[in-house]
Amino acid sequence: MHWPLPSRTNRVGRLGLFGVISITLLTGFSPDALTSRAPLDVIWERHMLNGMPANIYVEDGHEVARATGSTEPFEPTRGNPASVTYSKEGIIVTGPQETRMLGLRRHGGWSLHGGRLQRLAAGDPGFELYGKHVICTAPYFPFPFHRGPQEQQWSYEFFLLKRDQTGRAAQIIRKWVFEPPMVILGPPGRYEVSADMKRDPSAPGITVTVHGLAKPFEERVAF
Repeated sequence: MHWPLPSRTNRVGRLGLFGVISITLLTGFSPDALTSRAPLDVIWERHMLNGMPANIYVEDGHEVARATGSTEPFEPTRGNPASVTYSKEGIIVTGPQETRMLGLRRHGGWSLHGGRLQRLAAGDPGFELYGKHVICTAPYFPFPFHRGPQEQQWSYEFFLLKRDQTGRAAQIIRKWVFEPPMVILGPPGRYEVSADMKRDPSAPGITVTVHGLAKPFEERVAF
């Protein structure tokens, strides 16, 4: 028995399908594995405005609260978002795990760390500075088992808030975002980004300074 040869259209279609599968396996691209960071930002900033610490994992659109447990004050962290995460003012929001190559590459996704960096009593209301350390981790082969992430991208966001007397409501006065190349990814302890603020005694306003970037940053915010 002789089976009919596939038509040119079928051959082209099969080659196209093979090409798509090959690219997916080689590059690890999978639309179903991509996640949006926006819902995580909403959760993080909600806790910031409410003045509440949090440790939340987001999966399938649901927020899973984890114990914070820390009683450490935020002042000794010296304005470092990565360090203040583990104080009693810390806010952690992480997203669903991203995978690639049919699940062989895993442990990717978004992680937002930070919290209150400084509180400045400027009469009524009070002013606060918050910092957020944003980490995007590309999925990777977790083998050998001690192997960590091979590719990450860091960025930082800082927020100047005005909080009311209740301490449970605030509004954002100014927001700053710093991404590569302003943010240098390097060995821990070498490129530590931090921020602080101080009042200007000569005129109404607050000066915010960010340290550890590729170049110095300082801005005065009048009020």
